[in-house]
Order: sequence, then structure tokens, then C-alpha cells
Amino acid sequence: MLATCLHFLRGTPYIYQGEEIGMTNVRFSTLAEYRDIETTNFHRDAIQKGLLLEEIMAAIYAKSRDNARTPMQWSGKLPHAGFTNGAADVIPWINVNSNYVDINVEQALEDPQSIFYYYQKLIELRRQMAILVHGNYDILHRDNTHIFIYKRYNDEGQELIIASNFSSEQTKIDDIELSQRLKNHKQLLISNYEQDNKSDWLDFRPYEAWALEIS
Repeated sequence: MLATCLHFLRGTPYIYQGEEIGMTNVRFSTLAEYRDIETTNFHRDAIQKGLLLEEIMAAIYAKSRDNARTPMQWSGKLPHAGFTNGAADVIPWINVNSNYVDINVEQALEDPQSIFYYYQKLIELRRQMAILVHGNYDILHRDNTHIFIYKRYNDEGQELIIASNFSSEQTKIDDIELSQRLKNHKQLLISNYEQDNKSDWLDFRPYEAWALEIS
């Protein structure tokens, strides 16, 4: 959902290593597994202030820079997720996230519906459609706290509408005019849900995102 939202915006999108296969923040069980100096300093100061270990670790899980610094998860079968050559004396500077067994490049490449191929499609759309680089941008329904919906358009009459539901619940926008325009769209560019029987484009499933070419 978030990738769809970002890659259709103006500006230059970037992909942080592992994002394209759905890697997640790590939650190490002990402080010894962390390498970030700010994390170790925070732990020391928190102990001195009398904070409970549960409170300290909760803060570390939320803010430590090491959460997103674990090695790239290439394989679900090899030691260290395939990040090293497997030699016994060669280990990464920080532990691999234990979920590498389920989240890794090998698995992503084997699954045609994986996040990896979704990112590839987003990148290809930006390469193909000049409107995503040079087009104008306007937000629709600014006051909606769950749905971020905006349009990209140019002087040639081309228009795209992109919507993302940032809520974990079913959410709907009441806008008859916009709903009709979306119903008569030219083509669906991308979506993170199957849309074969979509009757109301403003009725969003949890974390649903889509991009439509209107004209």
C-alpha cells in the first residue's frame, strides 16, 4: 500500500534494501545483539533512571536504528540468510532477522505475486509514464484521516487518480461524482488487491491501494 502511494507522487522515490521483499524491523531479545551506539547509551541511561527492562526494550524496538540495519535476506536455507559465503569464521556484523526463513529473495523470486514483482511493476510504470515525473499533483478529500487520495494530471488531458487506505478497517468515501468518474476509468494501472468485481472504487478494504488512469 505504502509503495503504491509513494511511487505515484512527485519527486524521486527510493527503495531501502530489503523493502522490496517485505523485510521487517528486527526485535532482538537482548541488548548484546544491538550494535548502534545510541541504543546502548539509551539503555545505560534508562537503567540509571530506574526504567523497567520491558519499558527499555519497547523503546528500543520503536526507535533503534539497528531495527532496519540487519543484513539482506537472500536465502531461507543458507546460514546468515546467505549474506556471507557460509565460512564458519565469517559472520555478519549484526545478527540476521530470524524471519529470514520466510522472508527472503529466493522466496520472492519464486512467487509471481510477491512484493518484489509489485515493486518491479511500480518502477516500470514510472519509466513508461512521463506524467509521474513531470505531471501536476492535487490532493482530493484533504480532511479524510484514513484515505489518502490524489490525482496526477498534465496539460495534454491525461489524468491519474491514486488512493491508499491507511486504515486496518473497511473505509468508504461518499462522493457520487468522483465515484462515477472512477467507475468509467480508462484502465487500472496497479492494485494490491484483486479488482475483477470492483463495483465501488471508493469502498476500501483494509490497506487497499490502487491507481487508475481516468483519461
